[in-house]
Amino acid sequence: MYRERPSDAYAGLLYLQGLPRIAPDRVFLIGWSQGGGIALLTMSTESIGRPVPPPQYDFQGAIAFYPGKCADEFLHVPYTSVEPGTWSTVAPMLILHGGRDNWTPAAPCQAFVDELQTRGVPVEIIIYPDAVHSFDAPNLPLRPRQDALTSRGEAPLVGTDPQARAAAIEAVLEFLSGRL
Repeated sequence: MYRERPSDAYAGLLYLQGLPRIAPDRVFLIGWSQGGGIALLTMSTESIGRPVPPPQYDFQGAIAFYPGKCADEFLHVPYTSVEPGTWSTVAPMLILHGGRDNWTPAAPCQAFVDELQTRGVPVEIIIYPDAVHSFDAPNLPLRPRQDALTSRGEAPLVGTDPQARAAAIEAVLEFLSGRL
């Protein structure tokens, strides 16, 4: 699926760009959890999903909520043709993460973004310290999920964090408004 979904994202981009009411140069990508990791793969300058030849207008930016895969070792061969330590993006990205997320921990993502920023790659990260996975979902009680396990074998915590949710909505609107 990680090899196929970036192509799906580009198929969606091309579909939207063909609609008469869509500005083809104003399409953004957004993903949550696994979809957040897919957003990172899709936005790679060397994405295996990018059509050849590339579209006239690529995604203008992307937002990834608590990406399921957010580390350099995931974002290169075989999922992209990027060598370790050289990942870059075709457009600015915003990553929103929960500091208490035990399912997709924020620390590897923060380290990855720190490295990207030292190379001038336009990726920002905001970590909401007390938030867990799905912090932006509306009205989701804080609870352990019984149908899944983290990589450490524990139940992942999910639940709405009203303050983080409100702040994330504001951050998304600010990210988009600055680019539209």
